[in-house]
Amino acid sequence: MENTINSWNGLNLDDLRQVMDPDADAAISSLYKSRAFNSLRDMLRDMARNDNFVPDSMPAGIRDFLTAELQFVPSAEDIAAFERAHRVWKENGVQFIFILFFRSLPYTYMAEKPANVLRMTKILEAHPQRRIFETAQFVFDVSDKAWWTPEKRGLITALKIRLMHAAMRYNLLYNPEEENWNKEAWGMPISQEDLIATNQVFSLEFFKGMAILGQALDEEDQNAWFHTWKTIGKIMGIQDNLLCKTKEEAWTLQKAMYNHLFPDDNRAGIALAKALVETLATFLLSKKLILLMMKKMILDEDHPDLFYRVLGPSFAKEYPSVFKKSRSVEEAEEDAAAEHQEFYDELMTYKEKVRSYRENQKQKDPVSRGEGNKNLVDLQLDVFEELAEKMDPKGPVDRGIVHDLFKTAMSSVGGVIIGILSLYFREGKEAGFRIPTDLKEYWALS
Repeated sequence: MENTINSWNGLNLDDLRQVMDPDADAAISSLYKSRAFNSLRDMLRDMARNDNFVPDSMPAGIRDFLTAELQFVPSAEDIAAFERAHRVWKENGVQFIFILFFRSLPYTYMAEKPANVLRMTKILEAHPQRRIFETAQFVFDVSDKAWWTPEKRGLITALKIRLMHAAMRYNLLYNPEEENWNKEAWGMPISQEDLIATNQVFSLEFFKGMAILGQALDEEDQNAWFHTWKTIGKIMGIQDNLLCKTKEEAWTLQKAMYNHLFPDDNRAGIALAKALVETLATFLLSKKLILLMMKKMILDEDHPDLFYRVLGPSFAKEYPSVFKKSRSVEEAEEDAAAEHQEFYDELMTYKEKVRSYRENQKQKDPVSRGEGNKNLVDLQLDVFEELAEKMDPKGPVDRGIVHDLFKTAMSSVGGVIIGILSLYFREGKEAGFRIPTDLKEYWALS
């Protein structure tokens, strides 16, 4: 008899763990069999550098795969959704990046089986900042205006990541470096379950994160964003029967997969979450402030212990107050007041770090010193100045107002992260990070 805990809409989730991405896997397999695998990195680099990136010199399997995938032509309905989603990105992309790092990624790390891919390839632990930048670049490329057209980077970036996934699968299964992939315990690496669960994180958890920040998207914006990311998922190899028609249906699938993938023992996820916190700390944030914000962003009714399980083993001893669980209503009031003070103190320290960072930038760029020449980081400093007075625990405390001020502070932290990330972006399509000129102007990143 089928275990209903492991099923959704008649699909067995255990079976989904055995299915990878047949088309991309076949293309990569042909590359390795042709003994041209040493040139894979160069090919991927060429994909990032050139518009016409399917030269005849590519092995036939890879060339045929890319040529077929580039035939994607969206419908008028698709384009309408894509254009609305791009507007959502322009207006809320700062919050999206914050939610990605402070909610969505920790949720993906809680899933132990797919987390083993990152652990065994050492991508996050050995190169954490590169992983952050690559994820950010992917989001920027597939959120750009007209991202699906040949002159843009969306399709190229999505297909590049799809081939990288296939190459990772091949190496984990056939060329393991230190540890064999445990197919019996984990299923196949980067399986269909992993692909759809991760894809939906970029939409469903964004919606939930925006609601937590008090900036919930309206129904039409959510539908457009969900349709766009579902389309990106199809381009990246997700099979049709997992691409839900509505976000409501998608949530039933996502919750089923969370229950299926979140284990009692998540050692790989713990290590990845620790690496994420340490990487975010390179953006001027203290680890304590990162944890305080993650606590507010991660906790919800579906998985109330997730924050403690995925981050507690690494940080509870160093920051016991952040991980304390109140035992009574009275103690909860005291703990809330103490957390308010901690958040305020950490935020004020962060504000001064950001101010110093911005002053150093201005010394290097005299043009930006001019009156009125404020960029995104300057605008967040203005917000922090306002919050300094409104959030001061020594003043009158209204818990509802303080809760709203926490949300404002977290959104502004997202703005600083984007401002710092923007220094790594480069014009055009050459190697390096890219950010569209119109977005630079809209987000005051010049």
